Amino acid sequence: MERTGETMERQTALEAAVSIIIVVGFIGVLAVLTTTYSTDSGLGPTGGYALVASLVGFIIVMSGAGLVLTRMDADGDVNDLTDGVTNDAGEDADDGADEVPDDTDDEADDSSK
Repeated sequence: MERTGETMERQTALEAAVSIIIVVGFIGVLAVLTTTYSTDSGLGPTGGYALVASLVGFIIVMSGAGLVLTRMDADGDVNDLTDGVTNDAGEDADDGADEVPDDTDDEADDSSK
């Protein structure tokens, strides 16, 4: 018997845990950088570049983790991005872009004219 509203779904808990780990890691990197590159007058130019690089790295890592987590289903398998996608009418949203058109009959008809 599952209690609704009291438990968090497994995927949501995984997303929260990964986000918290990445944020704590980023804060740790910031702490190390500020102690390493701090001077009496503040932060030097090298420290500024290191902080900007760490911020860019954080954005890339968080985006990558979000992409991986959204592509995972409950079993941990990676889904095809078009699985289960529907358009507004409720029909399959696959536009057939991956299908190769069979136009061999059309070419034969055009040459006889």
